[in-house]
Amino acid sequence: MAPSKFFHFFPVPSFLRMPAAGLSVNDEGVRFVHISDIDGAAKVESFGSADFPAGAVVNGEIRDEAAVANAFAALKKQYGLRFVRAAISDDAVYLFRLNLPLISESDVRSAIEFKLEENVPIPAGDAIFDYSIANRNDVLGTTEAVVAAVASKTSESYLDTMKSAGLSPLRLDLESQAIAHAVVPKAERGTVLVAHFAHTKTLLFLVQGGMVQFSFTLPVEERADPAGAQSPQKYQKLVLVREGIERIVNYWKDTMPLPAGESFSFKVIASGGEALDAEFVSKFASLAGQPVEVADPWQNVFDSNDAAPPIPKEDSFRYAAAIGVALANCPRLNFHV
Repeated sequence: MAPSKFFHFFPVPSFLRMPAAGLSVNDEGVRFVHISDIDGAAKVESFGSADFPAGAVVNGEIRDEAAVANAFAALKKQYGLRFVRAAISDDAVYLFRLNLPLISESDVRSAIEFKLEENVPIPAGDAIFDYSIANRNDVLGTTEAVVAAVASKTSESYLDTMKSAGLSPLRLDLESQAIAHAVVPKAERGTVLVAHFAHTKTLLFLVQGGMVQFSFTLPVEERADPAGAQSPQKYQKLVLVREGIERIVNYWKDTMPLPAGESFSFKVIASGGEALDAEFVSKFASLAGQPVEVADPWQNVFDSNDAAPPIPKEDSFRYAAAIGVALANCPRLNFHV
């Protein structure tokens, strides 16, 4: 089931849908892409970025609202931004899968709220959450939901900061879900493991049916290979990635037990700067134990064989989340709305 309303903190009725830019906000800075839908064809109207001072945003939490607001305001002034849909770091969000009895759609939200404090370290009264139904099984009598929760103060901090910069936020998205919108082919309905290699972190997340099921962040840090091999620094992160893949596979096996004789299979997609390094991708494939596909952040926007992306390939991965969340403004171009 496609995530028709995943993580809509601030959803708006379709008749109030405004032309909106897609923003991605992380510890390094903010990037935006504005995509328009002209008769079912995509056009990138504008894009840009602004860096944050060190420490302005830490692990997805805004620590210096003035500095972040200044960055937002600079983009607004330069590019005329107004309405925006923003993707925020997974570090600030709790994402989990919840098994519930087979209940009506109208009762799902209250059932999740009742169990919220069992799954996240936030009092229910201090949290904002949204969910998507992943599966309803009449035989087993279960409803499976993917839930995203964030502290109210965190979402309010983003809202207030954007508004103080003169922006009008329409919605918050999860960074991993936004990246999935961009790098997972829109027709893909199988299970996909995405490794997004950013400058300061590696984001690993599992996608099924277009919906992020589980994600976690690995910091980029120096670490020797357990076997004692001295690898170049850019390969050291793969040691943690190998452990992360094992963690995801074990989580999925525990959460989604398979019938006897069946094994867990998934496609692997590499995103981020290192995805353009053939040797790095080869080493990653060896660790994953299967082929690794290199992502194309523009594949769900337009056919790159017919139109050249306006952002150089080596920079496009930095805009992946912004591209993905911008697609929400173009429902005819993408199923993730």
